[in-house]
Amino acid sequence: MATNSVPTPTPKPVARDPCKFELKKYKTVFTCYVCMVESYDTERYRCNHCDRARHKCCIQLKDAIQLKPGPNLTFINGFTFTLKPKPHTAPDSRNQEWADYCIVCGMLIKHYSYYYRKDTDRKDVNMHPGCAALIGHDGEVKPRPYELQVKEKPNCVWCGKRRPQGAPWGAPADFFCWSYKLTDGKNNRIHVHCYSEMGIQALKSIVQSDDYVSGDGRINIILKRSQNHDENILDKILKEAIKTVLELAVDPTQIITSFID
Repeated sequence: MATNSVPTPTPKPVARDPCKFELKKYKTVFTCYVCMVESYDTERYRCNHCDRARHKCCIQLKDAIQLKPGPNLTFINGFTFTLKPKPHTAPDSRNQEWADYCIVCGMLIKHYSYYYRKDTDRKDVNMHPGCAALIGHDGEVKPRPYELQVKEKPNCVWCGKRRPQGAPWGAPADFFCWSYKLTDGKNNRIHVHCYSEMGIQALKSIVQSDDYVSGDGRINIILKRSQNHDENILDKILKEAIKTVLELAVDPTQIITSFID
């Protein structure tokens, strides 16, 4: 059942018409008004009345969801997550140091969260609505660029670390801070969060720069990464993202990617 707890933006004082969200494609980065996560999703709901936007998966959140099994059959036993207005932690929680962080992307949850209580060991699990959609639930699955996995080796090709900056280290490695398994045959991976960070940087570089198009029609994209990793791998990930995830009308062969540390 869809929830009514997601707030409807307050109308402007001079307006008489209620807010109306329409699904459209845009070329800019945005912050979802529901989950407060900055996103590269080019297709989202936006209201011209209040000028606020929402993820497709956040436009009408369900009160409870049952997740698909996920990598390593993490949720094989039919875990039901309930919607909370903020990440929830019980008073007797044994994981208070990382309970407010999303188990998928590893980042601090700022607003709405899907919550599950593991009563056997008194641990509280929270995740962003968008990350829940990546796993898939109740017939809804957000398109994924690569297969999800739960592992911490080798280090991420973007940040060069086992976990991205901002993710707590106290959470268990076999359950927390997921990544995408790259299809390069070398067992490389990129954090779910780092993939989003790369997409956000690329979209900002393409759209917000006045001189990203060179004289020969090529598109210059400048990305700032955390570590000096194989630029060929990152360049391939980016070009695939522009074509399949960002869905921009840009010829990947015309892209020149530059990396700064």
